[in-house]
Amino acid sequence: MFFEKMGIYYDEVIAGKLVEAEWHRWPEPEQNAVVLFFNAWWQWGRWEDTRQVETCLSTLACAGWDVSRQLSAWWNDDSPASRQCIIAFLASQVNVLTQGESPSAFWGKDGTQVLKTWLDDVVQLPALLSLALEHPIDTEVHDLYTIASLCLGSSAADTWFEEYYARHLTVH
Repeated sequence: MFFEKMGIYYDEVIAGKLVEAEWHRWPEPEQNAVVLFFNAWWQWGRWEDTRQVETCLSTLACAGWDVSRQLSAWWNDDSPASRQCIIAFLASQVNVLTQGESPSAFWGKDGTQVLKTWLDDVVQLPALLSLALEHPIDTEVHDLYTIASLCLGSSAADTWFEEYYARHLTVH
């Protein structure tokens, strides 16, 4: 109640309350309403900034969702806008990519593992770096460079960064 009055709340906490209420055992129409809401929210959230994407995904994970389906569908959407959002999101996840850390405390062990598996098995860092060359992002290139250096090694990362810089960061 205190947080509500201040206008502060966490979507993940609310999703956790759904789990505590065992929403998977509710009557089918009510379960369907929850599923429709979360699906619609993800469809909207995946086009927003990287913080909103992370919030949507962590909330789904807190609600007991296997987010691998959402992640795979997102990866298979090859529109330029989708690619830019994915690249920006992944660039913000350097610690998950490189050290297997959880993006936030809300992800939990299972959610973090699903995200890490998706990053390792589906996205694959060389493919991400190739995509980044084709689709510039409005975020710090430093994170992409960090990923490139860890994935490719320093000299190859330097070459990759030079190409990225030439394509997207110089004034033509």
